[in-house]
Amino acid sequence: GLHGVRAFLERQGIDRAGAILYDGSGLSRYGLVTPRAIVGVLRAMAFHPARQAWFEALPVAGEDGTIARRMRGTLAAANVRAKTGYYAHHTSLSGYVTTRAGDVLLVATLFNHSPVPAPDMRLLHDRFFVALAKATR
Repeated sequence: GLHGVRAFLERQGIDRAGAILYDGSGLSRYGLVTPRAIVGVLRAMAFHPARQAWFEALPVAGEDGTIARRMRGTLAAANVRAKTGYYAHHTSLSGYVTTRAGDVLLVATLFNHSPVPAPDMRLLHDRFFVALAKATR
């Protein structure tokens, strides 16, 4: 539960100020998580013994899950494994991007209190991830 998540974050060296957890559900408006904390979790899980199950649980751009219809026909398709988030004027997309050069980037994008409609915010997330997928050294 909540105590287990907090203990995990502490073991990974993720600053408690960057992950204010209210009830463990991720749905409370009192819970706050910074992009830095999210990237810390992504980094920790990339080296965790359960990393294979973690990666397989993440949706793949253009293929499955919450991003099955997103980034199709781009270099990001099949090269992004990421988790979406949405809550009344807040959107997020966080995960791993494999670039054209073969590098794996850890990325967390969050838009909070945006007056922009959610579909437009999602498009901005997608464009950013596509640009990263195109990266060469």
